[in-house]
Amino acid sequence: MTEQDLRRRNLAFLEETAGEFHAALSRQAEAASPAGPPATIADGPPALISRIAVDPPRPEGRHPYLTRFARDMIQAARDRNIPLFPEPAFTLSSCLVLIGTVSPAGLERLLQQTGCVFLIVVTPDPSAFTAQLDRVDWTAADALIRARGGRTFFHVAKQPDAIAAAVTLTLAAHAPFALDSMTVAAFDDADLARVGFEQISAQAHRPLSMLSTFYDGCLMLRNSEINLRHGPARLYRNRPPDDAPPLPAWVIGSGPSLDGDLGFIKKHQDSAVIISCGSALAALLAAGVTPDVHVELENIEIAPTLDPARTFDLSGITLFAPASVDPATLDTFGETVFAFRQNLPNQPLYGIAADAVPAAAEPTVVNLALAFAREQGFPKVCFFGVDMGARDPSRDHAAGTWHTDPNSDYTPVEHPHIVPANYGGDCHTTPGLRQALQVLSHAVGLDRKNRDYVNCSDGAAITGARAQPAGELTVTQPDRPKKEIIERLIQSFAVWHPDHLPRTWSGPEMMAVARDLLTGLRAGLAGTVDFGRKSYLADIGDCLQFHEGLLRPAAPGPESAARMLVRGAVGSLILFLEYYLNRVTNPNHLAQLATAAVPLLDRELRALEADMESWIGGPEIGEMPHHRDLALPADTAFPEAPAVPRNAPCPCGSGKRYKQCHGASD
Repeated sequence: MTEQDLRRRNLAFLEETAGEFHAALSRQAEAASPAGPPATIADGPPALISRIAVDPPRPEGRHPYLTRFARDMIQAARDRNIPLFPEPAFTLSSCLVLIGTVSPAGLERLLQQTGCVFLIVVTPDPSAFTAQLDRVDWTAADALIRARGGRTFFHVAKQPDAIAAAVTLTLAAHAPFALDSMTVAAFDDADLARVGFEQISAQAHRPLSMLSTFYDGCLMLRNSEINLRHGPARLYRNRPPDDAPPLPAWVIGSGPSLDGDLGFIKKHQDSAVIISCGSALAALLAAGVTPDVHVELENIEIAPTLDPARTFDLSGITLFAPASVDPATLDTFGETVFAFRQNLPNQPLYGIAADAVPAAAEPTVVNLALAFAREQGFPKVCFFGVDMGARDPSRDHAAGTWHTDPNSDYTPVEHPHIVPANYGGDCHTTPGLRQALQVLSHAVGLDRKNRDYVNCSDGAAITGARAQPAGELTVTQPDRPKKEIIERLIQSFAVWHPDHLPRTWSGPEMMAVARDLLTGLRAGLAGTVDFGRKSYLADIGDCLQFHEGLLRPAAPGPESAARMLVRGAVGSLILFLEYYLNRVTNPNHLAQLATAAVPLLDRELRALEADMESWIGGPEIGEMPHHRDLALPADTAFPEAPAVPRNAPCPCGSGKRYKQCHGASD
């Protein structure tokens, strides 16, 4: 095949299978200067090659299927004397990410070494990618991936955060359980490669967030049924009204720096729409500030954070919350506006339009509040008390919140991560708040409305929001009463009435779909001959359709709802099946451990099916255990995994003994 023939074949393949990527190459070609001599593709090693490793599972009462499976997998390894390495032990990876310009020989080598079934190609430079289309046979690479049962994805992304977003979103939408041992090979720019890998590691929460617990999914369905049948409310839509609010939105969190800004907020509360988040409500009310909109997110245990505020009159405050929120919030506020959370089965089950789902609204209540402010067209957004951590980890919430009440059962959490602070220096944060901070920064960065973002909080810096103390803000009075502005905004949401719901609960229909799906999964796992070949992962991804509700709205009806309900728990089981298989140090042992895993998976999928039938699979919603009854004792731990013998060769391939390499710290 001539170089011109290969180029034409590659372009035809990309146009057919990766239309947006092909269009980006075409736009780049039209804008480019006349081509010079073709760039040389060096056949050297990548500038960076590394692997993602997820944290080990922990005992979790609300995820009994995974807890039992992980415990018994470790015990199976112990019974068979199968050592488990602390990190992925082989070059095999179910997913290979290529960043930059790879040579033909380099591509072939990595495809063979990893045995991947998912190939994600990211180019920061479309012109460089186009220049090598007459040398790298992408059609053949994709044919190899498809022969393994997998898929190839192409993206253009120039900045590290955009590269990470492309990779993690692709994985989340197709095979989040392929995250562990994912190989990232980056070429060309070593600095871009390093930062890109760091960003991919930092954004690994995105695919993992698809793997929610089955208990929580059922509980949120139950909450939605209670809330939506409770009485009249309003239904959110994620676009601004015809008459966008002329005031700024002040998003107020419960971080410790809120204490210093309460006086300013009280003095100027008529000059902005006050949006309180979670436990910030009590602190604001105690300081004489009445929010206009209060945002809640939690599906359980909302009473401790809400009870301190119930001594005040909340009838003039509008509640904005997902339909899956804890029903204890009902009858507390004036109006209620219900939204729907991404990736939850209640939206397709009730046939709710996709515009009721706010974007970038997870994982915390502040993310949901920002989504409200952005999507309702506020021209300016200011953050107060949105610390997303604390400069002093021993004081992580504002005074007057439930967390600072000495009589509460709040237990301070560790803040192991350090991020840049808003006014310079460092801010300590938790893994969950770090994820939320990344989503906040991502949402601000993607805003194309020329909106002004100001961070007045003395906590973590939010990328894209300028740091400015509250006292330096320019405050102007609205041209009409704020109450009129708020009423107009809230009344722009359509009225929701319980009559809009189906008359009967769709439990039996969902149960039939879930039973067929789980039966098929059990049969597929039992029929898998070689778990070292990762084609079974692609089959499971196709079955569970993680893209529903993420890349596109799920089709309305019980079929999509049932699939979305079970896929998180199933995906978690498969992720940690891979976790343990990836840490086996001997290929012969891999087959033994996989053989032991199949009946364990069968048992847990049957248990999940039985729980679904008991909890929500009947003509009416059944009784569910209280989450506190599911809690495990604090000292619950898994058995110790068998270690690699200290005098054995280190599985990393260094040539050293284990005790001189990865086992040196044991």
